Amino acid sequence: MNITNLEKIKTLLETPEFLSIRNSEEFFFKKGQDKLQEWLNLEVSDEVKIKLFELSKNYRSLRELSKKEDELSPLVDLLFSIVAYADFQARDKSFYNEYNPPRTIAKAFVRMNIWVKHLLNFKFYPERLKAGNTSNAFKYLLSPTDQINVLSNTHRRLISKNVLQQRYSTATFTDAIIGYFKPFVSKVKDKRNITHLITRILYTYKSDWQLPERPTNSIEKDIADIVQGNLGSTEKETLILARIGQGKFRNDLINKWKGCTISGYPETSLLVASHIKPWSKCDHIEKLDPDNGLLLIPNYDKLFDRGLISFKENGSIIFSDLFSDSDFFDIDESITIDLNEGTRKYMEYHRKHVLKNS
Repeated sequence: MNITNLEKIKTLLETPEFLSIRNSEEFFFKKGQDKLQEWLNLEVSDEVKIKLFELSKNYRSLRELSKKEDELSPLVDLLFSIVAYADFQARDKSFYNEYNPPRTIAKAFVRMNIWVKHLLNFKFYPERLKAGNTSNAFKYLLSPTDQINVLSNTHRRLISKNVLQQRYSTATFTDAIIGYFKPFVSKVKDKRNITHLITRILYTYKSDWQLPERPTNSIEKDIADIVQGNLGSTEKETLILARIGQGKFRNDLINKWKGCTISGYPETSLLVASHIKPWSKCDHIEKLDPDNGLLLIPNYDKLFDRGLISFKENGSIIFSDLFSDSDFFDIDESITIDLNEGTRKYMEYHRKHVLKNS
């Protein structure tokens, strides 16, 4: 992004959405801030705390049981209210969000039960809550002049790299981005709205800094290489089917894993046959070896393929230190998959050569 394009941003700041932020005489999300502060100040018995943590595993159970228990109902309503200000995708947002139209700090796409679980941790066990969308949301609501509602740490790193042109630092990111946009955000009635104004500018021009998609022609190139190779027609067909996630390789993975390797999701028609050791690094035997494959839902396939997650020798999940949005994908350190001896060999390669580290 180039801030010397003054006219483009000046024009944006005069649109109704941006004028409403600039002209607000109080913190733009004050109602959400008040709800979060109310939750943090609330006294909760140990018995209710334990029950809330147990119910946070399933949003539907939490919602239904809270309607039947008078002690839980106001607490759950308060938690849902906070989420209604935090996430554009929140369930029952129009009911709990008191702004008209509803105001939300971000499109976080975090599942409701994860929001609730993290609100519980934020109050009772803050040391358990790692950096990510939810913790960034809570910190922003409590201190909007020192925090910013760019919730995704992946987005923060991309903005640091492609806008600020510097390495991402949790400690200095907000100050750096405020300094960068200072020429545009001086005319704001309430200074607590400066960071939200900057966030809206950033996401309006998201295409200027977001991560580009992986080139779409990589599969086509691999197939062309197979066709041009010195192989028999049957072997070529087998390799091509394996490359596009079909044929014997896919069927072998379905027989092996029965469903998504990580989540257990059983609808195999929606799952991706993913190589552990990248196709481009495999010999012909490795390309067809079922030990060199996982069966994954598309989101997990992307994370694994791009080296944002991997697995230890015992099968427990590893997160790249460049990836901090695990709450978005509903995965955490408790995930473990079963690895046989052959798969461990390929996974070792993935850890050493694919898993990304800063």
